[in-house]
Parts: sequence; C-alpha cells; structure tokens
Amino acid sequence: MNRIVLLKNDTKSLAQSIYKRLCKELTANNIEVITKNNLVNTKNIDMLIILGGDGTLLYFARQSKWRGIPVLGINCGNLGFLSEVETEELDNAINKIISGAYYIEERMLLDVFVYREGKLIYDNQAINESALTKGALSRIANIDVFVDDKWVDTYPADGVILSTPTGSTAYSLSAGGPLVAPEMSLFIITPIAAHALYARPIIISANSTVKMQVKKLGDCYLTVDGQDNTKIMPNDEVIMKKSKHSIKLVRIKTLDFYKLMRQKLRRTEVRGD
Repeated sequence: MNRIVLLKNDTKSLAQSIYKRLCKELTANNIEVITKNNLVNTKNIDMLIILGGDGTLLYFARQSKWRGIPVLGINCGNLGFLSEVETEELDNAINKIISGAYYIEERMLLDVFVYREGKLIYDNQAINESALTKGALSRIANIDVFVDDKWVDTYPADGVILSTPTGSTAYSLSAGGPLVAPEMSLFIITPIAAHALYARPIIISANSTVKMQVKKLGDCYLTVDGQDNTKIMPNDEVIMKKSKHSIKLVRIKTLDFYKLMRQKLRRTEVRGD
C-alpha cells in the first residue's frame, strides 16, 4: 500500500475529524495520502477512501477517473449500505488497510444512454439505479418498457426504475421492489406508484438490454443514482444494459448481507447478534 486518495463530505463534522485522524495515521505508516478530487493522473493509486454516507460514496465512485480503483467507504451518514466501515470499527479498519488484510468485492454497473432522433445525447453509469420519472407538476406518465426489443408493457405511473442488485436497497425498495443479494446477476424493473393493479416489479437477466420511452407529452426526467439527471422528450430512447466495468468495493470483513439488511432496514435486531 503506497498511495491512497482520501475524500470526504465537507458538510459532516464527523467526516472532518476522521479525515484528520486517517491522514495522520496513514502518513505515519509511510502511505502517501492524496486529498484532492481534482487529481488528473490516477495511476498507481491503491485505494480510494470516502468519508460520508452512501450519497457521498456514489458521488465520488461514479466519476470515471476513479474507475478500477478499489473503494472503501467509511460511514459518517445514516444507512450506509455501501460503506464498509462504521465509526466504531475505525481502529480495526486502519490496521487492516495498513497490513493489506482486505479483499475486493466487485459489483456490476449499469450503462445508461439516451438517443434522440437516432443521435446519442446523453450517457452515464449507475451503481444503484436509473429512474425515468415524471416532473414534479406533470400528470401521470405513460412509459413503454422493452426487454431485448420485446414489449413488456406501458406503465401509467410516476415513473419506472431499472435497478442493479446493489440498488435493490435504495429507490427500488422504496417503490416496492424486492431485496436482492448483491452477488446476483440481474436487473429489477420497478414501477413507481403505477395506476394499474397488474404493475409489479419484474426481475430480468443482467444480460438483457432495456429500453424505455415516454409516450405522452409532459415533463419527464432520467435520473442516475439520484444525483445526475436529464430531461426526456417523447420518442427519446433510454437504453440501459450491463456495463463492462464494475465497481470494486474494499471489504475488511466477510459480508453478511442478511445481517446488514436487518441492521440497516430494521435499525434494531429482534434476535441474534
């Protein structure tokens, strides 16, 4: 371990204090600590450590310049599904980083493209999900969904989400989607507040290509990981498929998804440790 990039959410006081401590302890162990997000040359970076909540991790990890670099999240927020380390685990985490006692877990990403009159006008990459939704004041949207060029249905809804397994604990869950173990290779199509009794989440292969189109006029937006959005016009084609890239998450302990699910979603446990 030679070079680590350390980034934080500047609005969280807890992140500030942990940031100072990490800088001191890593430097004392002959590890170069880089604290600038505007780094141009990202070669020979061994790890990206992000201090904040899941939103902070999504913000930095989605940036293409960090692609392929292992990411360790230290939770200074609320839920922290993506973050590996809680504040009370910091001592153990520092020791394992210094000694190299960790492993890498790869998670699939979603490539997102928007075509207008046959021309690519937008492309992005999602860790959690891509959501095509109506504007705040517009009427219900009618969204056509296709899987591998086969028409699935037209959903009269506030929107439709395409989620990765990682994103199953995020927006899709709030809209009634299922929880999915992160190692699964699949996508989840989740309608949002659909005005139809038949509209239920659908699980499809991760090898499928999904297309969505808005049928009627009205403000509609495509939002990626809740952070980046673009306006969608009728007849625009939103194309989504599995990316050839992945996000590499640093793990210092064996992932128990079901225990994590209980801890994060129930906040307290009824039984077990």
